[in-house]
Amino acid sequence: MSASFRDRLRAGDRLIGTLLSLPAPELAEIASAAGFDWLFLDTEHGALGPGDVLRLVQAAREPCACLVRIPELSETGIKKALDSGAAGIIVPHVNGAADAVKAVHWAKYPPEGGRSVGFSRANGYGTRFQENVETANAGTVVVAQVEHIDGVRAIDSILGVSGVDAVFIGPYDLSASLGKPGRIQDPDVREAVASVAAACAAKKVPVGIFTAGGGITTVTNAAAGAVTFEDIKALIAALPAQYRPGASFIMHTQTELLLQLLREFAYDATHFAGFMWQPSLVAGAPNTLCGYPVYNNDSAPQVGDGALQRIVAFGNFKYGYGIVDREGYSLKQLNELYITGGLVGFLATRRVTGAVMWPDAMRIMIEHA
Repeated sequence: MSASFRDRLRAGDRLIGTLLSLPAPELAEIASAAGFDWLFLDTEHGALGPGDVLRLVQAAREPCACLVRIPELSETGIKKALDSGAAGIIVPHVNGAADAVKAVHWAKYPPEGGRSVGFSRANGYGTRFQENVETANAGTVVVAQVEHIDGVRAIDSILGVSGVDAVFIGPYDLSASLGKPGRIQDPDVREAVASVAAACAAKKVPVGIFTAGGGITTVTNAAAGAVTFEDIKALIAALPAQYRPGASFIMHTQTELLLQLLREFAYDATHFAGFMWQPSLVAGAPNTLCGYPVYNNDSAPQVGDGALQRIVAFGNFKYGYGIVDREGYSLKQLNELYITGGLVGFLATRRVTGAVMWPDAMRIMIEHA
């Protein structure tokens, strides 16, 4: 499991995880069965000890991998996390190259590092000891968490440390280090986050970040005019499978025109597989993108006005919305996509009560101008 996850990480696959902080193995079992690529086991802020981590790792179903955020940078913390059989570690508060060097050293067996050797679950309690010490280094993931302005300033040197597989941005502690605790949308915080992401992109090092629950998941931020097939695939894949039947896209006409040029390549840039956009051959039927209907502000005049020109929404817009008027009748006319406080939904022509949106049934992609 570990080597496969590290291979996917290094290949640049988009990997979605969720954080577990309570000592309930059932949570790991449920989350891994739900389709997450990896689980973030939090021993820094969560109520998890070494025994709890062991049971969570045991409960997780393959191919879902477990990464343990250790309480602090220490040899003992890294040793105990990896001895559980976890795929790797997330090291908090990596503020410079020296921190990253220590983390890699304690996570890798000699000759690559100085990881302590002992019988544990990771090596079958000794039954696969030699196999484990000879192969573990190739599968062990080391993630440096950058969550302080000092780490932001030192990001290039951190990325220069051999053995750092990925960077995870901690926006909340980062905001606190800038004297703006919790204000993660502050321009200074966003600039710091963007600078780390840009440095990682330049070095082709995977980067991750927390996304808050509530509202709709923003899957990716694509450059205007440079949306790729991978962006659209990620948007579709991020929608839970049970909502995909009957799903569709909603976008502004300008975005629709851009995506008509979207092409897929079979396996490299020289082997063209075809356009993902397919025009409708039936009068009144919508065009399709990757087989899903596309609706725009020609069919829904209020969709995509103003700032919404740069938003692509994908989901099953009829699922679980339960929109009714004040007399209890279902509303048929849903003609305006809106975003308020991070929530995406629809405004109706009449006053409504009840649930206006079902966050799990929609994902969005924002194109930056």
